[in-house]
Amino acid sequence: MQRRGFTLIELLVVIAIIGILSSIVLVSLNTARTKAQNTQRITELQEIKKALVAYFADNGYFPPNPYSSVEVYSDDPNFLPELVSGGYLPSIPKGPAANSYAYYRYGAGGPSGAILRTVMAGDTPNTTGRTGSCRPFDNNWCSYTQASADYCLCNPY
Repeated sequence: MQRRGFTLIELLVVIAIIGILSSIVLVSLNTARTKAQNTQRITELQEIKKALVAYFADNGYFPPNPYSSVEVYSDDPNFLPELVSGGYLPSIPKGPAANSYAYYRYGAGGPSGAILRTVMAGDTPNTTGRTGSCRPFDNNWCSYTQASADYCLCNPY
């Protein structure tokens, strides 16, 4: 009499194949999620940039940074409230992660301008930056001398 069914080895092989296929799918999903988050970061940074340009056109200067020597981050209530109160943005974009966006207005004695910055998820730190970024810039957070995964928009926008 012959028994019908699968042997233990056949079952283990099938389980191993399913495990390998599911891990490939999960890696692909994580890559797609990272790309989507980076696209969201760039899009929202561009929205903030457009609002800053409109603010500058109306006022002749960029909004002040409440912290004179450091950046202000998008999760901070002091992150460009003038853009919302002036009607340039309906609300400040928060991004896909905490402190997704940073704003720094050049200090006294410097040009009338500012830097917007975000860190791109999954990017290998480098000194050249992505297409569309003002990196490499001559100093500060968007430097060409320090490797980073930053995406920057620098004045003039």
